[in-house]
Amino acid sequence: MKIYYTTLTLTFGSLAFGQVGINTPNPQATLHIDGKKDNSVTGTPNTMQQSNDFVVTEDGKVGTGTAFPDTRLDINNGTIAGAIKIVDGTQGANKVLMSDANGIGTWQSPASIRPTVVGSINTATKNVASETSIGSSITLPKGKWLVNIGQLITSMNPTTASNNLWMRIELSSSNVSRTTTGFTFVSSSRRASAWLSPARENTYQYGYSFLSGVIPIEVTADNVTIYTWFAECNPTAGYDAAILSPKIGDHGENYLFAIPIN
Repeated sequence: MKIYYTTLTLTFGSLAFGQVGINTPNPQATLHIDGKKDNSVTGTPNTMQQSNDFVVTEDGKVGTGTAFPDTRLDINNGTIAGAIKIVDGTQGANKVLMSDANGIGTWQSPASIRPTVVGSINTATKNVASETSIGSSITLPKGKWLVNIGQLITSMNPTTASNNLWMRIELSSSNVSRTTTGFTFVSSSRRASAWLSPARENTYQYGYSFLSGVIPIEVTADNVTIYTWFAECNPTAGYDAAILSPKIGDHGENYLFAIPIN
């Protein structure tokens, strides 16, 4: 019984006032673990020898890859990229570690580092009508986006001055029907619109109108492909589709891109 008590006393005394070395007889800190047992018996271990070491100093600093940490946590991985790995279910490509009000960090994709995404523009000539897919598309990852749309439309000269056309472009997650699977609209702004007002110089003169707008959306799926649609083509009185014949095609003015927002 006396021997057991004396052994415990000596052990705790060593931890309280000395340094503990594991795999090394020459500890440089309160706790010093030499992973490869390659430290020298005396003196200071060199950089290569420290690269496999782990230490805890008397003032609570932790060092890995270094025996002399300068901060509360000092990780020295030499020239090898990727010294920290945190897997908690929020990790993903191109994310950064962000904290909440309590300092708890999770991997997130802030708008400041997400790149602008450019869509694919349909260049084929196509007649315009209500509930018609334009054919342009853009694939976006999860997050909030400002979708910028610009679409040039050509038309023939109408037979009357009142022969104008109100047109709207909307977004869909399908190229065959209008739906919002995988994304939602952030605000009441859901369409880009404009009047189609062709030129009237002569019967065969083409007119040009430009639809443009910004639609805020939030992608809720990991990623989703968004398609542009003609939601409505509402004519005024006297509209003659055969004469007005609005079309889209290969025009340099067309654009489709999305800017990330928080």
